[in-house]
Amino acid sequence: MSGKTNEKLALLIKVIFFLNLSLMIIFYTANNFFSESEIINLLLIYMPDFPLLFLLFFSSVLSFFSPKKQIFFLNLSLTLLFGLYQSGLKVNKKGVLSKDFFSVLTLNTDSFHGEKNNYLKLIRDNKPDIFFFQELVSYKSKKDRYPRDLKRILNEYEIISSGRLTIGSKFPILKKEFINFPSKGMRDDLIEADILINNRVVTIFNIHLYTLLRPDDLFSRDIYSILRERQKLRNEQLEKLFQEINKNKNPLIIAGDFNTPPRGNFYRRITDKLQDTFSEKGNGFGYTYGKPFPFIRIDYVFTGNGIKTLSAKVLKEKISDHYPLFIRVNFN
Repeated sequence: MSGKTNEKLALLIKVIFFLNLSLMIIFYTANNFFSESEIINLLLIYMPDFPLLFLLFFSSVLSFFSPKKQIFFLNLSLTLLFGLYQSGLKVNKKGVLSKDFFSVLTLNTDSFHGEKNNYLKLIRDNKPDIFFFQELVSYKSKKDRYPRDLKRILNEYEIISSGRLTIGSKFPILKKEFINFPSKGMRDDLIEADILINNRVVTIFNIHLYTLLRPDDLFSRDIYSILRERQKLRNEQLEKLFQEINKNKNPLIIAGDFNTPPRGNFYRRITDKLQDTFSEKGNGFGYTYGKPFPFIRIDYVFTGNGIKTLSAKVLKEKISDHYPLFIRVNFN
């Protein structure tokens, strides 16, 4: 390449490098020092990972052609650091499975795209001891309701349902409660139940937090008021969950669609009180949402009060717009 071309390329690479560095600083600052009521922070936290990672990777490839190889290594290092921070890559060693472990599966079903056999196959293939379904409704016929079918076909489970939420348990359900949840539009009351596992009472919750950001919202003139209103509602929902948790001394399992990536203040408020099972024993990125923005983790099983995570895995079953999360746990 000519001298002028080299100079232009070197200048472009430097610009990209400082742009990448600025992105890292902005993301880190937003995620750690600003509340989610700030619009810029909301957009940064809920932005899918792949556009940023692609730009970072492209800049590293471009810098390879720089005559100054230290620029290449700086860009590559920055890409790796930012990629690991932004994407939430987990590398964990699985716990030893004891005889008294039990398994949990959670999935936002999107009504399994109306295919009844999908959820039957999912349950029969994985045989969870407890399952949590969200958005489980039938759009085909009022006579063909999924919760009723679950009770009829999966008779080894005790099944409870409220609105679009369903819990199935192989363990005896001692008590159940449908808790009025702050909501807007489609109602998803919080389901709480006490179940008996190995002579110990465990309290479980099925939850579906309101969606903060939809693709169409990005083009709305009222995006600021939309996000503020939804964030207020989500805070009210989270506080309601915390109220129920704080009243309870039993071992806890809280599963569902939290519509929250594993970063930012909202997520940290949850993990200050509970353990994220995938963070503890999962491997890889753990993405649970497939479209329209892939590469984002918003579905969780959280535990507390003496529940130990042994393994956590996202099942790549394409039966919904979400992927199932399957974990194994036991008592400390």
